[in-house]
Amino acid sequence: MVAKSADVLQRVQAIWPDVEKTYHSWVEGQLSTSRGLVSLALEGKACRTAFKVLGHRSWAVHGRATLVEWQLQTGRTHQIRRHAAAIGHPVIGDQVYGSFPRYTGHGLHLTCTRLAFKHPITDEALDIVTPPAKKMKRAVPGHFHSNGMPVSPWLSLFSPD
Repeated sequence: MVAKSADVLQRVQAIWPDVEKTYHSWVEGQLSTSRGLVSLALEGKACRTAFKVLGHRSWAVHGRATLVEWQLQTGRTHQIRRHAAAIGHPVIGDQVYGSFPRYTGHGLHLTCTRLAFKHPITDEALDIVTPPAKKMKRAVPGHFHSNGMPVSPWLSLFSPD
């Protein structure tokens, strides 16, 4: 999101805590739960991130990888990356919080998929969905297993074209 003036920037900053943000990432390993809430203080401030597992697949470097949907309930620097690492499943490609051996191909596997908010000037409800980069489209039919996992309207975005 970009503000074209200082006034609009202030308005965006004022509404930012109320913006619904949906992120997706591929994380190392296979999570043993289908959903959860990470509540871990960052920078000495309360911090919460809800997540649900969409499925998993094999991954050469880490053995398995899991596609996770994240809902930020607070906003801190590197929140998802730090929370993913804290639960033992760092974001794939994370050179700061990741574990060894590290996957070094194609960068960080984390993307903001959706922002929903009221326009700071017109008050119009906006729901913006951004398709993920090609590197994120790894939910290959026949190799991706979502059995028993929560359904997400965004899952189809992560299947190869």
